[in-house]
Amino acid sequence: MDQTAREGDEIARVRGLGGVVLHGRVVGPRGCSMEPTRSLGDWDMRVSLDFCYSLINISNSDFPLSSFFPQPLLSCTPVVEPRPPFQFAQVAGFLVGSDGVFEGCDEGEVAAIARAELAQGRGPSSAAAAVVEAAIEARRRREPEAQVDNTTAACASFH
Repeated sequence: MDQTAREGDEIARVRGLGGVVLHGRVVGPRGCSMEPTRSLGDWDMRVSLDFCYSLINISNSDFPLSSFFPQPLLSCTPVVEPRPPFQFAQVAGFLVGSDGVFEGCDEGEVAAIARAELAQGRGPSSAAAAVVEAAIEARRRREPEAQVDNTTAACASFH
């Protein structure tokens, strides 16, 4: 499920909060930008600016960013999509990855790489490492000048 600034509903949600989306990235209060629109980290783009101001002991009138960013732009609440019930035996495991993984590979590529590693009997650590390597290589091929983002994956196998 795409929860990035490339997906229509997420772009609309961020823009509806007064945020700016440029080239598939959410532009934050410090001028930084991120592709994911839902994140557990990146607190400065998730909390209100009033909270940020309180941490550094200044007010909105001293440094009025809230007119540009009135509400948190990122959410730590994921979009959960109901799926039909499945038999546990049909699921071989799961893989979670940082935004760097999905900037390099799409969901289908990630699944294919992980499945191939597991089918070869190499185990979940090898599957995660292969996904990370493929994502970094794909990103470098597509955007040779781009800085490679944090690219992390973890895999669990149920068999």
